[in-house]
Amino acid sequence: MDVFPKEITFADLGQKVAPGKRHYYRYDAMVNYDYMGRLTIDGSFLFYHECEILRETPCGVWVNFYGTEKLVIHHHKKKFAHPTKKAALESYYKRKAKQVELLKVQLMKAEISLILTKDINGNPITT
Repeated sequence: MDVFPKEITFADLGQKVAPGKRHYYRYDAMVNYDYMGRLTIDGSFLFYHECEILRETPCGVWVNFYGTEKLVIHHHKKKFAHPTKKAALESYYKRKAKQVELLKVQLMKAEISLILTKDINGNPITT
């Protein structure tokens, strides 16, 4: 007779949901390149992933994202996936706007660093 109870795993947590019943959604984009290797909007498109709900808990849901289980907590501001396509699209827009903001700051830092490597005449500083 075992003294200790069976070990609880993540798979044991939450109430199971019947397969194919409900989904959460996450948007993404496929951006194409032209024949010269430059990014182009031609042929680029938005699409969404349907993440099947595996289990529900009082705090959130476990979804299947291409074989990986992800926990989506209901009260979090930033969620991996959303219960409606509209909410998922709004979240995608906010994610990409924040990404652009962060990358602009990184670009500015890199440009300033390049300026610092040149002398007053614009020639690279050598030591």
